[in-house]
Amino acid sequence: MNEARLFGRVWRVLVGYDDESGPRRTVLDVSQLDIEFDVAADITRAPNKATIKIWNLGAEKRSNLVAALADKRRRAVVSLEAGYEDQGASQIFRGEITAIRSGRGNVSTSIDIEARDSSEILRSARISQSFAPGTSVEAVVRAAASALGAGEGNLSAYAAGLTVDGERSFRSGYAASGLASSVLDDLLRAAGLRWSIQKGALQLRRAGGAAIEQAVLLSPQSGLIGSPAPEDKGQVRVQCLLQPSLTPGQRVVLKSADYDGGYVIREARFVGATSGGSWHAELLLRPL
Repeated sequence: MNEARLFGRVWRVLVGYDDESGPRRTVLDVSQLDIEFDVAADITRAPNKATIKIWNLGAEKRSNLVAALADKRRRAVVSLEAGYEDQGASQIFRGEITAIRSGRGNVSTSIDIEARDSSEILRSARISQSFAPGTSVEAVVRAAASALGAGEGNLSAYAAGLTVDGERSFRSGYAASGLASSVLDDLLRAAGLRWSIQKGALQLRRAGGAAIEQAVLLSPQSGLIGSPAPEDKGQVRVQCLLQPSLTPGQRVVLKSADYDGGYVIREARFVGATSGGSWHAELLLRPL
């Protein structure tokens, strides 16, 4: 991506309901008010986290937001999109709202939204289902993923070739019972895969590999800021202009005065302020 294209900020914050107790409905849609955000994500199954500050939100919209979180019958979720004028905004976070806090500056008011992207489904989503002899490993994995309640993500890229102990089906059938995350973990580890939730969807990858094989180039010409800093085990920490495609699990090619090679994003932190402050990503890269 040419650095010249990484200008002209656009953003959008959407809040709505996302569960089975009623139709999905948008509670809040913000794309003009100033916001600040800090999103921390990594390649593990630990919940990714976000704090989103919205400045000068009107009283009615503020009340709607508070009411959405107070309704315990339904799950209030927030989606954060960011990008640039010539490309449009793309999602960098989607998760369940955990807290809302009000604040005040010298002349402005603000509201902070705190959210996590998979804490509830990992903690509570369960499956109890028996599968007949001859059922494919793919069918059981898809059932567990469906019970988990996350988006399918890149499951289709791996599902057809899934095996357990060298077999693509369960000769004696299979009983899936308990937390959907535990069932999914057992099946995918047996197939040599690792998984996590990214932006509300399932992300699979080969152990030690990247989930998204199409590489993103990181160089001074494509938004790399400053010099990469070496970390333990050959890892590298870099900072670059914000690009929504820089998701944990993404393959990148790093080119700088001291580095030239392929890496996978292990950790990503997105920091932005629409009023003209930060608009960048901080990445921890692991060599491939």
